[in-house]
Amino acid sequence: MARPEPVEWPKDDTEVDRLAHGTPLLTDGELWAAWRDANFLVCPDTSKPKAAHVIVVNHLPQMRSGKRIANYGAACNPKIMLDLMQPAHAFSSAARCTRPACNALFAKADVARLSVSQPGATATSPNSSPAPLPPRQIG
Repeated sequence: MARPEPVEWPKDDTEVDRLAHGTPLLTDGELWAAWRDANFLVCPDTSKPKAAHVIVVNHLPQMRSGKRIANYGAACNPKIMLDLMQPAHAFSSAARCTRPACNALFAKADVARLSVSQPGATATSPNSSPAPLPPRQIG
């Protein structure tokens, strides 16, 4: 099943329930991403860096009790709760989730941002290395 096209984040949370599960959310035409929120865990894993995830509509429960805390979650796993949101293109490639769902939407955010800032330019993958520099002559 294909992911729905991104839509502007509704002003009212009740409108989110009318959107399809997994719909990416835009703010001012830009995809947004956020860090995983683990504040509710008794012993959150702080041993390794956490990844940023692209925000999508969530209709699944996020708690074992079956409760849904928020109307949104991560593209790769909507049960993941998110916090500290910002435009998706603002996250460095090292900070981004590399799971296919998030990775594809981060790439889409980069292409959209590039087309707005540099019309006619071609986008490169955010996870690719920059082009090698030409050899320097010494002396």
